[in-house]
Amino acid sequence: MAEATYTDDVPDDERAYLSSARQAGRLAERAGAGRLLLTHLWPGTSHGAAVAAAADGYAGPVSVAIPGRRLDLPGY
Repeated sequence: MAEATYTDDVPDDERAYLSSARQAGRLAERAGAGRLLLTHLWPGTSHGAAVAAAADGYAGPVSVAIPGRRLDLPGY
């Protein structure tokens, strides 16, 4: 699960606080994550664009958190 306020680039003045879907994908790949769930997209952000940006650096499944979505995690 990763915060992805921006799709591609985070403005310089917000880099200390926010991240992008593209960054989340790269980090998930490095971490060997089994799946990636993007959270905190700006309202109006295309979910498809965010997923595509994350998938550019991550080979696993990517989805976007939406209100009401429930994920069951085995073992928890």
